[in-house]
Amino acid sequence: MDDGGFSTASNDDASNRGDGVDPPSTTSPGSVPSGAGDDPRWPTRAPTDPPGGPATTGAPVGRLAGERAPYPGLTAFRTQDAAWFFGRDALVSRLLADLAERLTTGKPLVLVGDPGAGKSSLLAAGLLPAVAEGGLPVAGSHEWPWLTMTPGRTPLEELVTRAATLAGVSATQAIAEIRAEPTAFGALAAQAAAMIGSAAHRRGLDGGRLLIVVDQLEELFTQCTDSVERESFITALTSADPALVVMAVRADFYPDCLRLDRLAAVFAAGHVPMPAMRTDELRSVITEPAALAGVTPEPGLVELLTAELHDHGLRPVPTPLPLLAHALRVTWLHGGGHRMTVADYAATGGIDGAVADTAEEIHRSLDDAGRSTLRTAMVSLTDGDRPVRRRAPRAEIPGWLLDRLIGARLVTASGSSVELAHEVLLSAWPRLGDWIRRDRAGLVIRRQLGESIRFWSDSGEDSVALYQAGRLVTALEWAADRRDLSDAERRFLAASVAAEEHERHVRLREVRRLRTLVGGLAVLLVAVLTAGAIMWGQRA
Repeated sequence: MDDGGFSTASNDDASNRGDGVDPPSTTSPGSVPSGAGDDPRWPTRAPTDPPGGPATTGAPVGRLAGERAPYPGLTAFRTQDAAWFFGRDALVSRLLADLAERLTTGKPLVLVGDPGAGKSSLLAAGLLPAVAEGGLPVAGSHEWPWLTMTPGRTPLEELVTRAATLAGVSATQAIAEIRAEPTAFGALAAQAAAMIGSAAHRRGLDGGRLLIVVDQLEELFTQCTDSVERESFITALTSADPALVVMAVRADFYPDCLRLDRLAAVFAAGHVPMPAMRTDELRSVITEPAALAGVTPEPGLVELLTAELHDHGLRPVPTPLPLLAHALRVTWLHGGGHRMTVADYAATGGIDGAVADTAEEIHRSLDDAGRSTLRTAMVSLTDGDRPVRRRAPRAEIPGWLLDRLIGARLVTASGSSVELAHEVLLSAWPRLGDWIRRDRAGLVIRRQLGESIRFWSDSGEDSVALYQAGRLVTALEWAADRRDLSDAERRFLAASVAAEEHERHVRLREVRRLRTLVGGLAVLLVAVLTAGAIMWGQRA
């Protein structure tokens, strides 16, 4: 850093991470969406295209191809879906109030909720649009830039790269400097905010701040395997003042968070729990998007849905919101015109069964080879150790299958990466749960193999990075029954076998050389002993 800042340079490609997986996050000013017109301030509550995507020719009867569903299904609401997001007004107000307090304390704000409680949607379609509408008590705060991200495998690198892009400085230099001193991140965050703040000052507004939103913080423990990277990321976030930091994490990862001292201190200062929705909030989730789309639920449908949700409230898992959104989307697909009926809902399999029915419909339509490919693809998008989804390169899933899964809203794709639409799919589709249990050991082997392939590639395919001995044997035994190995997996294992064979031949040559040497020494020893015996005999 020069004079307390970062050197301006041409920006590095933020997505050039060498792992074939794009980050599922965006760096954006408070005015987010592309195509918002010439006005830099996006009218966040103006109706946009419905969030549920278009009906396809393979959709249930009732809707024309291209009609867009008013419900997102398993996928989270995006910022541009704010007009369709309902039921969380009270919690958005609570977050705004707590965030306003952080203007003076500088401490991060943490949102904690069960899996499927709607944390991602709340941040993207609730909190951020509210900030853009002037929800914070600071003039000009509606123009503050946003940096939104999920941790992924390299959270510090991702955070710094995105902040450097906003600041207009070299990401490569910034990463190197902040890796050496993570507490220096605050200076970079201030520099990023200044890019917007200077324009605000010219209009007589207060200086800018950077708003950092880290969703799915649990990826620190499920995706990032480098403890130094993990600690440095948290150090940077907790040193980001004057930036405002908001984090969201699954409640079942609370103990993991407390093992990191700086993160434990953040939790000790207070966090926001995400409560279950009240009945009136659930009703608005069901009826308001339908009204925006010009659709009227049949009398009795809303009461039926809320009654089933109350039954779910007695159970610890799964959290019903993503299941509700999927059931509503499929109910809409089954319907037609301006109605959603009880019969349409019954045809979906209900809140409990709609997700499984959607997935099973795809499974039934495939032949044996296709079902094997489906199994491999879905299992590859899960973590073998905990019930969480995994981001994977798009190339790992055949295009024909990916199109089906995306069309059914079971999988989402962003750039060159894909992932399950929601982790609730792991429990809502029994067949997938069975596949995961059966292939848990294989999941771990494949995950480790993928990491090893990336390391091998990053090292310039150095033979030192290849598998050897017992690890190679284990991988080969696993691969022997696989019909779905990727080209990269085949090449890595073939290179490992070739290197092992070469090493074996080298060892054999060394053994032969040693045997020859030992044989020669033995002959020489016999000759010396014989000569010594003769000399001894002559002296005697």
